[in-house]
Amino acid sequence: RFLAGLCDKRHIKKNPMRKIERPANPDPQIPPIPIPWARAMIRAAEAAQTDQGLRDAAIMRLLLTTGARRSELTGLSIDNMDLDNGRFLVVGKRKKRRWLFLIPATRRAIERWLRVRPHTTSRALFVSLKTNQHRRAGSPLVPEAINELLEKWKSEAGLPEGASVSPHKWRHRFGTELGRAKNQFVLQDLLGHADI
Repeated sequence: RFLAGLCDKRHIKKNPMRKIERPANPDPQIPPIPIPWARAMIRAAEAAQTDQGLRDAAIMRLLLTTGARRSELTGLSIDNMDLDNGRFLVVGKRKKRRWLFLIPATRRAIERWLRVRPHTTSRALFVSLKTNQHRRAGSPLVPEAINELLEKWKSEAGLPEGASVSPHKWRHRFGTELGRAKNQFVLQDLLGHADI
């Protein structure tokens, strides 16, 4: 703009920047979910004392404490679970494999879910509990189901109607907390990023 203005006022003959394209604006940073919101949603799910509440509390605890993507959560297999050592093997983007490490509260939430998980031929950790238009009971959850359950518990927790509680905001909360440790290489590995 400055050089264009100089041209307009005839202080310079040509704008040397006229053929250079402006850089694109970087994507705006997604703010992390506030910790009190996440805790309120998890408490609401646990307080429901239903199979769905136990499943969804385990999912939310995994989102909050591992930084897993929603597609990674729906792809978790019972066969890749090592609860004795508190970890899961996940397959992320571009089939990249990494371990998710579980804090004790998250491991307990998964164990509570496993006690009520329906008997099914599916090896997915998280399965649907009811048949509906998108899936049948016992089938693996689809990524969109994660968004649906977060909206349900947002409402049950009494959070503002317009509040965004997307899975990516949970992932950003994990990254923000871990980023305070100042070890970018550990953060890169745990989030499954290709580069730092």
